[in-house]
Amino acid sequence: MSNVLIYGGTTKAPKGVGLCATCRQCTLVKGEGISDERVFCGTHGAGGVIQITRPVCECSSYVSRNSIHESELEKTAWILKSDAHGHIRFVPPE
Repeated sequence: MSNVLIYGGTTKAPKGVGLCATCRQCTLVKGEGISDERVFCGTHGAGGVIQITRPVCECSSYVSRNSIHESELEKTAWILKSDAHGHIRFVPPE
């Protein structure tokens, strides 16, 4: 897979490589040949998935695969609690 540089949400990628290649919402399905690649986007519709047929340069729903979503952080974040004596302790997430 090629490297894709992103500046302000717009890709500076080699020809034929779109923004979808680095998006968390994307599913790439590749076959043996270069023309056997299918790109599916999961951000459109209520749980629906659409096939993307052209390279994408900008997308308002783009989420980098390298970024961590806030809800994922909340699942693993420890909670600070204090008791009646003013002692503070960490409590694992529920």
